[in-house]
Amino acid sequence: MKSLNWTTICFITVLSVFLWPSVSSATESILFFDDFTGTALDTSRWSVFVDSNGEYNWPYVAGGLLYSQGYHTRIDSIPGFPAPETGQSVMARARIRLGGDYHEFGFGVGAGERAGPTTGYYFDTYNRFDESMGREDYVHALAWFQPDSGSPVNLLDVEIPVTWYDFHEFAIERTPSEVIYSIDGQEVARVADAFAGALPVCVWNARWDLMLTDWVEVASVPESAPIPAPIDIDPDTLNLKSKGKWITCYIELPEGYDVAEIDVSTVMLNDLVPAESRPTGILDHDGDGIAELMVKFSRSGVQGILGTADQAELTVTGELADGTPFEGADTIRVVQ
Repeated sequence: MKSLNWTTICFITVLSVFLWPSVSSATESILFFDDFTGTALDTSRWSVFVDSNGEYNWPYVAGGLLYSQGYHTRIDSIPGFPAPETGQSVMARARIRLGGDYHEFGFGVGAGERAGPTTGYYFDTYNRFDESMGREDYVHALAWFQPDSGSPVNLLDVEIPVTWYDFHEFAIERTPSEVIYSIDGQEVARVADAFAGALPVCVWNARWDLMLTDWVEVASVPESAPIPAPIDIDPDTLNLKSKGKWITCYIELPEGYDVAEIDVSTVMLNDLVPAESRPTGILDHDGDGIAELMVKFSRSGVQGILGTADQAELTVTGELADGTPFEGADTIRVVQ
């Protein structure tokens, strides 16, 4: 892997002040916020970082905006934000106008500047892992991990179309297990969280093209409780000596939710056995007038997680296309 030259704009995504009521709810706890009012950067909230190639002419604050145009210049939030505890996530959001290459936003960007182990989760208008892949009207969702020694390891690289020279709302959410990237409220990428430590949020510009930031917010957000989903496992009795390829599961959702929105790639049995991508189907298996999603699990995979008891409770979890979680359980008889 080629070595990384991290001269970029690291930027954090928050929701617009104009959309504030729809962003921060009573269940959120605001950890950090700056809407760049006043006439100067608030140095009680931000520290300025300039690498060996940098020229600290910028950033500056005017008219309620952060102007970032300093070559190899970044601002880091003075507090670092710990990895979230179970049941919580840490969400960084910002409203940003991109305007050129090497405009970045995210958690802990700047590989090679901090001793490992550490990581970076961020948006970048230039692809650090393939220098031929910086294109106008695109942004990359990137992630890297810096081990104790050696070069950073690429964990994620997804190119997303997004217009430059317009303001957009960017968000990066760290859950206890994953990091989720969104633009204008739509999820665009996710990756497993490779780091258990605290990370700052950053706005970084590594070129002279102007980048504008309206505001930055970091909030602690309770994870959504899963939708209760009635499920039916077939067969009701599983004979471990019998032959077969599949265990079938029928998933029903409460009123107001559509089983067609279930992302089959997220469906798991007991957090260990993934649903097969096919066959699947939508039908009214139990004849109650409510559609179910039918998915299949590997029979050998399910048998491999069963103990010696004569019955087993099997829990099925997953997410809808918008990330809403669901969960249901069924008990089957087991013949050893």
